[in-house]
Amino acid sequence: MNPSITPEQELFIQRHCMQQLLHEALISDPDSCSGLLAGAGNMIESAIPVTEFVNSDTVELTHSDNVGPKLIGIYLSASQSEQPNPQLISKLSSLYETRTGAAPGCCLVLDLGHLGRIDALLYSDTGLTQPQPLEMLENGDLYPDSSNR
Repeated sequence: MNPSITPEQELFIQRHCMQQLLHEALISDPDSCSGLLAGAGNMIESAIPVTEFVNSDTVELTHSDNVGPKLIGIYLSASQSEQPNPQLISKLSSLYETRTGAAPGCCLVLDLGHLGRIDALLYSDTGLTQPQPLEMLENGDLYPDSSNR
C-alpha cells in the first residue's frame, strides 16, 4: 500500500466486476469500451456499460440511480498503441456529472497495450495524473478474501 494513500482512499474491486470489465474490453477491441462504476464506500461492485450512449451523445440510461449501488467513477479502455481518449473521458465525466451532480471520484483505464496482458490502472482524477491503488477482492469460497493477482 502506498503510504501517501490512507485506507479510506484505497479502492477495492470485486472479482466478478473486474472479469466483466476485462471481457467488455476484449470484445470491443480495437474500439474503446466505456462506462460507469458503481459501489458502496471504497468497494467497486458493478460496472454499467455506456459505450453506445456516449457515442450517440445520449444520457438516457436504463440504470436507475435509486436502485443498487451508488455511482462512484468512470471506466474506459485504451487499445494497443493508443493513449486513453481525452474526449471520451470528457464525455463520460459529463454523463457522470449529469447523473450525480458531482465529478467522478475515480477513473479506471483498461490498458490493452501490452501483448498478452491487460493492465487495470486506477486514477483519482480524470486527467489521469494521480494514480491510486486498486485491490481485487474475491467474492466466493474458492479464493482467499484478498488477492493481488
